[in-house]
Formats: sequence, C-alpha cells, structure tokens
Amino acid sequence: MYAGDNTNTNLSKYNYINPTIIQRKSANTSNISTLLFDNSPYNIKYPKRSKSLICTSNYNRARNYGDVYHVIPFDGAKIAVCPEYDFWVSFRKFAEYGDIADFNDLISHNYQSNFLEHINDTDYDVFIKQLQKLCDKLKINKSNLPTDINDYYKLFDAKLNNINLYDYKEYAKLDLENNEVWTNSKCLLYLPDINTALSY
Repeated sequence: MYAGDNTNTNLSKYNYINPTIIQRKSANTSNISTLLFDNSPYNIKYPKRSKSLICTSNYNRARNYGDVYHVIPFDGAKIAVCPEYDFWVSFRKFAEYGDIADFNDLISHNYQSNFLEHINDTDYDVFIKQLQKLCDKLKINKSNLPTDINDYYKLFDAKLNNINLYDYKEYAKLDLENNEVWTNSKCLLYLPDINTALSY
C-alpha cells in the first residue's frame, strides 16, 4: 500500500498515523459520496472513508500526490479495495449517471438551493433532512434520480459494486495493479530512500 503526500506537513521518514481521529472530507467535490457510503446500512463492516487513510496499490499513481510513503497497517487491519484505480469510477450502479462527479452535478441541478454546501458543512442528521426534501421534490418532478433514501444507500452498496474487504494477510496475497484502497487502521508510514524508491 502506498500513500502520496504533498501537504507540506514536514513528515519525517517514519510516521505513525491514526486515521480515526480525523474527519476526512471528499476532495474537489461535495461530500455526498462519503456521507452516503459511510452511513449506508449495507456497508456497516467497511471502514468509514471519513475516518480512513486513502491509499493506492500502485506506486506510480501515489507519486502523483507527492512523496510516496509505504503504508504498513497494524495487526487486525481491515482494508477496502476498489475494483478500479479510483473510488469515483468504481460504482457500476452509476452507469446511467456517469461517475460520482456527474451524480453530484445531477443532484445539484435538481435541487435549487445550497444543498451541497449543507453536505459539506453539517452533520449527518442535517444531511438526511436535506436529502429527504430532495426525494420529495424528485417524486413530483418524476426525475430519473432515486426518490427514496434507501435507494441512494443501495447505489453505494460496496459489495454490489465489487468493493471488497480484506484483512491484512489476505490483502498481502492479492495481485493488484492499480486499485484505490483504504483503511481506518493505525498505520506506520515509511519514506524509503531515493535509490529504493527508483526501483519500483
């Protein structure tokens, strides 16, 4: 597992991280996918993305995000593995909407308010109230978007979208080329020297 860092946080060669003590939000988009995935009753066994370290199985992809750290999860770690290189394009149930970004745009278009701002800035209870209002509005407009909250959860059902969950021993046996992965486990981040890094 690899993680790229371009945050200029002056990380050292060896770093300890506990993702569960932070509140991560989706980058460069609204937070709707994170809220729906994390709170879907179908994903109870999966690490919450809002409380996880997002990584990749591909060293070169991690380089796109800065210095590449090897990620070593602690014993007992649960690791979620996307079927694709990015979470955004891993949902086959989104076929009629495009990827997650297109889905977010559709919701924004159909909900003429500051709905997406609420998603970013408020807690889950407020988000659900906003989503219920949207569902009620869409029922009237006969939109092709879901009109029931449970249907939104189903769209983000990890198993139905071939997002699988492994313990660390199982993960180590996988032959992954370029997959987004994440874990909420405590981890050691290790920055190898330049000669070692260039061998990948």
